[in-house]
Amino acid sequence: MFRLAEPYIVWTDGACHNNGRHDAEGAYGVYSESVLISKRLCDVCMRPHTNNKAELVAIQAALHSLPPRITAVIVRTDSELCVNIINRWHFDWVKKGGVNAQGKVPANWTLICDLMERIHQLRNDGMSVEVEHVRGHADDFGNQQAHMLAQRALKA
Repeated sequence: MFRLAEPYIVWTDGACHNNGRHDAEGAYGVYSESVLISKRLCDVCMRPHTNNKAELVAIQAALHSLPPRITAVIVRTDSELCVNIINRWHFDWVKKGGVNAQGKVPANWTLICDLMERIHQLRNDGMSVEVEHVRGHADDFGNQQAHMLAQRALKA
C-alpha cells in the first residue's frame, strides 16, 4: 500500500466570544491542504464554552479528519497551553491520578483524556504525531486560515 513519507501538516485554532461567561459561544477551525473545518462547539455538551476548550476540540477534530495513508502528522496551534498539556503536563497529571500540581482536576480533563486517547491510538497504529506551537497572527498562512475558519463559525 502506498503511504505518504512527508509529514502531513494541519493547523488548528479555537475562538470564543464572551470567553468564560455563561453566554459564551465557542468555535474552531482546522486547515490543511485537504481539510477545511469551520464549526461551532456543541451547544449542550460543551457548556460552558471557553477559548481553551475550543482549541482542544480543534486539535481533536484535526486528528479525526486525517486523510488515509499518512505516517506522520504535525498539528500546529497557536495555543501554548494545548502544546504544554499534550507534550508535558498530561503525563504528570495521569501519574498523580488525574490532578494537577495544585491537587485539582484540570479544566477540560475529560476532553483532554479523549484527545490523548486519540493521539495514543494513532501512535499505536504506527503514526508519528507531533503538536507544535506557532505564533498566532504572525504571518503563518496555515494559522491565519485556521483562525479565519474559527471566526467564520463564530459569525455563522
